[in-house]
Amino acid sequence: MRKIKICLNVCLVLLLSMTATAKAQDITAVDFAGEVIGKVIPDGTAINFKNEIIGQLTADGFLVNSKGSIIGGIVPQGFAVSNDHKYLGKVSSDGTVRLPSGKIAGKVLPNGLVVDEAYNVIASVLSTGIVYDDLGNAVGRLAGNGSYINFEGQNIGFVSPSGYAYKQTDSG
Repeated sequence: MRKIKICLNVCLVLLLSMTATAKAQDITAVDFAGEVIGKVIPDGTAINFKNEIIGQLTADGFLVNSKGSIIGGIVPQGFAVSNDHKYLGKVSSDGTVRLPSGKIAGKVLPNGLVVDEAYNVIASVLSTGIVYDDLGNAVGRLAGNGSYINFEGQNIGFVSPSGYAYKQTDSG
């Protein structure tokens, strides 16, 4: 198997998804335990459930309070890939990851890790995008179900939670 790094510009994807989402709905804010602490309104202000200002959104998706301390972040959007390289589920707007059966598998932390009820890291959040080889050539794309596919739609391999795409190679 050969690993190929997925070159996703996380900041650009995050910024585009935030601006596209902010027009339609508020963005969920979570703390570093994955608990929902409020929402981020379109101007980047984070408010709690009493409509009190709790912080401001930074360019990298974290929330900073009035003292300059990081208190959390926004829910990264995408899908979760488990530690055994399998598609776990889609990230909901409330920060939960649901299995295809609908059962909650875990919750997302602001850094994109997915934890279970005991706070064990079980997955990472990835966003769909183009897959590039070591030389920077576009070789396929990461689909919303965690598959690494070529531009003709054929399944090539899988993507690890760390963002590397693995391609099946001929053996022997």
